Amino acid sequence: MLTQPLKSLKVAAVLLGVASISTTPFVVHQTSHAAPLASPSRRSQTPLRPLPTENVPQADGYYSRKAARDLQRAQEKAFSIQYLASQANSEPAAEFVRLAQQTLNQAERSYQAGQFFAAEKQAKAANSLYKAAETLYEGQLGYAVGRRGSKKASKRWYEAPYRAQERIARVEAAIAYYQVNPATATKLLQQARQLTQSAQNLTPDNLASLANYRAAEHLANAALHLVEAQRGL
Repeated sequence: MLTQPLKSLKVAAVLLGVASISTTPFVVHQTSHAAPLASPSRRSQTPLRPLPTENVPQADGYYSRKAARDLQRAQEKAFSIQYLASQANSEPAAEFVRLAQQTLNQAERSYQAGQFFAAEKQAKAANSLYKAAETLYEGQLGYAVGRRGSKKASKRWYEAPYRAQERIARVEAAIAYYQVNPATATKLLQQARQLTQSAQNLTPDNLASLANYRAAEHLANAALHLVEAQRGL
C-alpha cells in the first residue's frame, strides 16, 4: 500500500514549508508620520537636505541621534509648509518661515560642530517657528490642515488662549531664572505677546483669533528652546 509513504511525504512537505517560513526575515517598513502637502512632483523637485556627516566630531550617540531626529523633523516641516505658503499670503507667517530657516541653518552648523544639545534645541525652535507660520496660514485660509486635507479645529485650538498665556509665562520665568536672554528669544516673546493682543480684538472662538493664540504658543515654545540652547552651550 502506498498510503503510508504518501502521508509521510505530505508531512515532510508541511514541515519543510514551516521551516522556510520561520527562517524568512520579517521586514518592517517604517513610514514617516509627516504628510507633506505638496504634490509628488514638487517633492521630487525639492528633496530634503541630507544631514552633514563629514568632519562631525564623535560624541555620545544618544544625543547625536536626538539632534538628527529633530533636524529631520524641522526639515520635513519646512518642506510641507511650502504648499500653504503658495495658497495664502501672510507677511507675519512669511517672516516666521524666514526666521525658521535661519534657525534651522544654525542647528545644522551646531550639529556639524558636534554641539548636539544646542543642535537639538535649535532644531526644535525652528520646527516651532514653522508651526507658528503654518497656523497663521490656516487662520487666513479659514480651515485647519490635516494629513488628508482640511479638517475641523481640534481641542488644542480651543485651548490655545490658555496655553499661549501659560507658555509665555514659562518663558519669562526661564529667562529670569537662568539669566539667559538670547536676542531672538526676546523678539519671539514680544511677538507672542502681540499676537495674543491681536487675537483679543477678533471674534472669540473665530478660527483667525484662535490661530493667533496658537501661533503665539508656538512662538513661545521656540523662544524657550532657544533659551535652553543658549543655556546648554
